[in-house]
Amino acid sequence: QVLSATVQCVVIFFAMYGGLAVGTHIAFRADTRHLPFDFLQKGTVSNVHQDVATVRGRMFAVTLFISGMLLLVSQYTFYCYRPWASGRWENPMELSQLIVPSEKIIRVVWCVFPAVGFMLTAVIPAVSAGEGYEAVLTGIHNVAAPLSALFMISMETVQLALGDLAFGHVLNQESVPAEYSKHLTTIQRLRVVVLCLAWASVAIFVSAQGYLTVGPRFFATKYPALFPNKSFCIALLSYGGELFAMLLAVLLPALAGIDMLFDVVSAYGDDPYQSAGLTLAFLLGKTGGAYYGY
Repeated sequence: QVLSATVQCVVIFFAMYGGLAVGTHIAFRADTRHLPFDFLQKGTVSNVHQDVATVRGRMFAVTLFISGMLLLVSQYTFYCYRPWASGRWENPMELSQLIVPSEKIIRVVWCVFPAVGFMLTAVIPAVSAGEGYEAVLTGIHNVAAPLSALFMISMETVQLALGDLAFGHVLNQESVPAEYSKHLTTIQRLRVVVLCLAWASVAIFVSAQGYLTVGPRFFATKYPALFPNKSFCIALLSYGGELFAMLLAVLLPALAGIDMLFDVVSAYGDDPYQSAGLTLAFLLGKTGGAYYGY
């Protein structure tokens, strides 16, 4: 289960990267011939990829739907992460099958909500300057993907705080508290860095969207030279913030799964040659972690 969930999370990251590549290339080249006419006022990933008749739109829709399906099927929130500290005494072996019921409910929501959000974004079209019911579809399309990514980043923050106890020990070599009794791994420290970058991307995106959407509503008459937006750089900043937030949000589960794979294999022993052989055997399916519930 750990191997399967990890492989699916890695596939999700590369699928998302590939699905966004064409649209991102067009946006960063400032190719206004292929960008929507209202890109300067929207500046979002959904705005660039809204037309499924184009190559970038079709790639985005297909890869985003596949990513949502894989997130849902993989149940990665149960197999790629350590249980939270609140359940450590009820679950001393740290098995995902033995976590407390309240944590199970949260992990189910964590798994389902972003996956459904990505699939909604993929199948619901968005139309620039849509009116009536089309405006409703556009709103759902434009909101579902960033909210899903934001929810994933928020839950990754909770996981690193409660499950990995990483924030208080990321800059030193001391062991985490006694109930965890392990040093932080290199990948755990890397996840903290990636998470900080993800929150920075969210902050950039929210700030730019505040200028693009809130500004014209309240300050257009007072500052007609600034609103609506006429700067391509601000729209591109908004696009880049959302882009990196989405990519980093799906990178974090992949890193967590890889870390968990190493953790499962290292539990067999400290001999480097034995661990290397077990790693290869694990990846080839010759051995499993039946004792560890995997």
